[in-house]
Amino acid sequence: GKSTFLAALSGILPPHAHTAGAVWCSPGSQPVGIAEGTVALLEQHSPFISELTVGETLQFAAELEGLSTKAASVHANNLLSRVGLASIASRRIGQPRFEDTGGFGIESCAVTCGERRRLAVACAIAGDLDDVGSRSQCRRALFADEPTTGLDAFQAARVVDVLKKLAVSRCCVVILTLHQPRASIWST
Repeated sequence: GKSTFLAALSGILPPHAHTAGAVWCSPGSQPVGIAEGTVALLEQHSPFISELTVGETLQFAAELEGLSTKAASVHANNLLSRVGLASIASRRIGQPRFEDTGGFGIESCAVTCGERRRLAVACAIAGDLDDVGSRSQCRRALFADEPTTGLDAFQAARVVDVLKKLAVSRCCVVILTLHQPRASIWST
């Protein structure tokens, strides 16, 4: 239900999906949506190119947002620090795999599940932080579907803090769906 709700809000439901209702905006406001480039969507499952490094992935995401190669590189480095991934910027993402270690099954890959989640958050907001200067059009909303899934309490609070700072610095709406968040996460 939560994922479908965010997909409906962002306008990416398939054409055969039936939705009903109304969205109220301020009088005279412009429409918001992915097609207009004013909404960013962080989906629950984010695929990555396994051959790229963490830094290359984020720089590519920033370049897709219209930043020059130089600005995208600077922005990616700043954003990697903000989400706690600077130390693994040169690590290849790799493919998640399941290993049996003497009766204990663990998921392993070059980048852990929590690191992949923080990278997904960083990619969703690439180009939206004010460390690269002003942009002609910035997003007015970010919809994040379970952005803290797979993170420990410290990293979950760090991701929520990044999203909160984005909302404040860019005056945009951030809507999150979270599954059983700790109450302390809202005090960040």
